[in-house]
Amino acid sequence: MNQPSEAKPTQGILTTLRCGRTVKTLIVSVLLIVGMGMLRPDKPAGMYPNEYWATKIRWRHCADVVLTGDSRTLMALSPAEMQKKLTDRRIFNYGFGANWYSLEYLEAAENVLDPRSGKKTIIMGISPNSLTQKARQVGNFAELRERSKQDAYLDIHFAAIVHFLEPMSFRDAFQGMFPSLAETHTRKEYFADGWMAVNKEPAGGRNEVKRYRKIYEQNQVSDRTIENVISYVSKWTNSGIRVYGFPP
Repeated sequence: MNQPSEAKPTQGILTTLRCGRTVKTLIVSVLLIVGMGMLRPDKPAGMYPNEYWATKIRWRHCADVVLTGDSRTLMALSPAEMQKKLTDRRIFNYGFGANWYSLEYLEAAENVLDPRSGKKTIIMGISPNSLTQKARQVGNFAELRERSKQDAYLDIHFAAIVHFLEPMSFRDAFQGMFPSLAETHTRKEYFADGWMAVNKEPAGGRNEVKRYRKIYEQNQVSDRTIENVISYVSKWTNSGIRVYGFPP
C-alpha cells in the first residue's frame, strides 16, 4: 500500500528535471538563433529584402515612368536621381535579376503605369540576357509571381522577423565572425522606388565574364523574344505611351 505513495515524489523529481532540461534547451536554442542572426554578414540596408520584393511585384497603376529590364536596370537606374530632373513624374524601377522580356513581364510592366497619367513612359534596358528565351521561367520576376498571398503577407508585415530567421550557412556565419577572412564583401541597399544599390568589393572582373560566357552558351538571344518586344513597343506607342530603349 505504501509503494504508490513513495513513487509519487520520484515521479515529481523526474518531471521537474525534464522541465528544467526543456527550459535550458529552449534558452540555448534562442541564444543560438539570436547569435546566428547577429552574425549575418553583409547586412542589407534600406527595406528588408523580402519586404522589398513582395512589395515590388504587387505594384499596379502607380507610375508615370516605369524602368524595365534585368539586373542591369535593377542596379543601375535610381528613380530618385532621375526625379531630380523629372520632378513632376512618379518613377519606379521594375527591373528584376536574371529577367527577360517574356510576355508576362511585358504585360506586368504596362500594368505598373497609372492609366490616368498623361505622361506614361516605359524605359527598356536592352541587354543580351533580356532578349533570351529561357526554356523555363527563371529569375526573380517569375519566382515572385508564384509566391502565395500568405507568403507575401508575411514578407511585407513581418519583414524583420522573416529576415532575421532566414536560413544561413555555416560559411556565412564564419564570415560574420571573421569578416576580414571573406574573399568578397557585397553591400546591398533596397529602396522603395525599386532601385537596388549594390557595392561589391572587389569587383567580379574576369570571373564574371566566364560566368556569362557559360550562360550565353545555353541561352542565346531569341528572335521570338525580339518579336514580342517589337510587338509591345508598337502597341504601347500606338496607345500614347512613350517608349525608350538603351543598353544598360
